[in-house]
Amino acid sequence: MSMNAEKESGFSLLEVLVAVSIMALMATTIALAASPERTPLRREAERLVVRLHDAEQEAVISGQPVGLTLTDGGYAFTNYVDGEWRPLRNHPTLQPRGFASEMTLRSDTIALAWHPEGVAVYPAAFFDPAGFNDPFRLLLEERGQTYAILLDDAGRLRVEAVAG
Repeated sequence: MSMNAEKESGFSLLEVLVAVSIMALMATTIALAASPERTPLRREAERLVVRLHDAEQEAVISGQPVGLTLTDGGYAFTNYVDGEWRPLRNHPTLQPRGFASEMTLRSDTIALAWHPEGVAVYPAAFFDPAGFNDPFRLLLEERGQTYAILLDDAGRLRVEAVAG
C-alpha cells in the first residue's frame, strides 16, 4: 500500500487555529453586546476605585498614611505628615477631582478621633502604610442612581450598584 493512500483523517493545526479565532471573535462580540451600558456615574465610580488603588500603593511606598478627603463637588487626596492631614501634592494620579453635573460623593463611615483642641475629622477613607486598613463605604450618587465604593474586610476595593 502506498503512503498517499493512507491519508490520515482529522484537522490541521491551521484549521484548528482559524476555528478557535472565529469562536473567540464571536464570544467577544456577544459579551460586548450583552454587557450593560456603563453610565457616566458607573465610569466615575470605577475611576475612583482605580485612584484608591493608587492611594493604597502610595501609602506603602511613601510610608505615610494616604487619605481621601471629600470636598464640595469632588474629592482630594491627603497624606499624614507631622501629625496632621495635608493635601497630597505633585502626584501624577492623585490630584483633586471635581465632578461634573449633579454627582455627589459621601461616606457613611467617617472616623472621628479626639484631638487636644477638640474632635478632629479624619479623611473619609485612608490607607495605612502597613496595610492595616479599616473597611469603608463611599456612596457616589446622581439623579437617584447610587454606586457604593467599598473596601471590605479582606482588603478588596470594588464597585456595587445600590438598589434605590
